[in-house]
Amino acid sequence: LDEKSMIVIGIISTQCIVITANSIMAAAALCYEIGNRHLPLFYEENELLIPYDVPLYNLLQSSEYVMRIEERKLNNPFKTTVLPHIQVAGSGNATGKILQLSITE
Repeated sequence: LDEKSMIVIGIISTQCIVITANSIMAAAALCYEIGNRHLPLFYEENELLIPYDVPLYNLLQSSEYVMRIEERKLNNPFKTTVLPHIQVAGSGNATGKILQLSITE
């Protein structure tokens, strides 16, 4: 925004998988599955949103997740850093330290 112009961006809706986890453990397992596939994950209120992906949808259908397919705007991405596991293992964060201990023992 300046004196002469304004840039406005509109996010269009897209087909996505909307999931409500029954428990914190179910949410953690879901995040693990999505993270292993390096897929973007979004959230809105108490729902997790993932752009529609046929293989992931088929995998999730065999689980206990409450899910549906809807047209939604994906506005709130989880802030994550996706690195190869070997780089994470060498980092100073808690996950890296745990992975490093499991590799060396």
